[in-house]
Amino acid sequence: MGPLVEVLQERHRQLEQAAFQRGAHPELEEPPGEAVAERGAVEEPIVDEVTGDPVHRRLGQAGATHQLGQREHLVVDGEDTQDRHRLAQHGVEVRALVPWPAHPNSVPLSGTPGSRSAPVPLDALPMADTTLATDSVSGSVLAAAADRLREADRTGVPCPPIRDLIASDDLAAAYAVQQLLTAERVAAGATVVGRKIGLTSEAVQQQLGVDTPDLGVLFDDMAYEDGDVVPADATMQARAEAEIAFVLADDLLDGPLDRGQVRQAIGHAVAAIEICGSRVAGWDISLADTVADNASAGVYVLGSRHRSLDDFEPRDVVMSMAIDGEEVSTGSGDACLGDPIAAVQWLARQARDLGAPLRAGQLILSGALGPMRPIAPGQTVRSTVSGLGSVTFTVGSENRE
Repeated sequence: MGPLVEVLQERHRQLEQAAFQRGAHPELEEPPGEAVAERGAVEEPIVDEVTGDPVHRRLGQAGATHQLGQREHLVVDGEDTQDRHRLAQHGVEVRALVPWPAHPNSVPLSGTPGSRSAPVPLDALPMADTTLATDSVSGSVLAAAADRLREADRTGVPCPPIRDLIASDDLAAAYAVQQLLTAERVAAGATVVGRKIGLTSEAVQQQLGVDTPDLGVLFDDMAYEDGDVVPADATMQARAEAEIAFVLADDLLDGPLDRGQVRQAIGHAVAAIEICGSRVAGWDISLADTVADNASAGVYVLGSRHRSLDDFEPRDVVMSMAIDGEEVSTGSGDACLGDPIAAVQWLARQARDLGAPLRAGQLILSGALGPMRPIAPGQTVRSTVSGLGSVTFTVGSENRE
């Protein structure tokens, strides 16, 4: 994976340069009337307590932060967007970040966020880097896989599977494709707010013909609130599944990342529905297809009732999901890898191995509690999870413009 890391970092640099050239970073400009002494000055370097690397920060801000393997500092963002407000209500941190050079042993999954009010169009960015390669797949093949998924997203027309390009069980290549597409999204203005764990339910694994979990990236523009109308074209070939979402209070970086540590790091839980989507026609996916397609992430809806782990036990919950009042899916906490906490533990270790550890303030969708179900415009979906209450959304009858 060494060459992959180096090429992803170079790809990152190119995307960052393209974003700055197109003026996609107005948040870096000093606001009129504010003194440089308050905002513009830079202190002496501080030392990263994890790596020993120097990290700079701006005066008056929260100091150095980390997101997905990058060394980064906060930049005040004056735009109070609807997405940010929705997530802040759940304690999820949404921050505009500017990257400090990545640690050489990390695989950066995020790019350089631009202003959401002035994003860089994806078609204005460099195409997937054809020099990228893994031990098993050439850079040009990875680029072709990314291009196919990107075009499906752009046109709204599902594409053929990518397993004619990479082997159905080649996770290194699949995650490399996911990273390319993630970097492009972030460079275009999206902000990473957490992760999702996919394929945790035996029922869902049987539906899709796989036998291991996977992980994807959550962006700020995926979030919806309880009772919202979700546009019909928010994701392709939409399917809903009921889950427990967790918001982290502490980083999951050091130590054994055992069950006790993971439980301690969780701030609160909330009922959630993930609206999964696939850019692959007919959901004809292998493990590599769904991993490359960001673990088939679409959008998600969060309930309004927050509970700590002192108030309920995730593995003991019972779930029922209904569409237009008719029960269509049932399940329980132990259907999610035996315990949703075990799913978060799996994710924490995988994320750290990828050089992108989980951080305080991030949202974690822990995986399906029962089978996913297809949804259609005009339908109302409601999930009830014991101990956490219910969460509801309606699929919009018309696609957004």
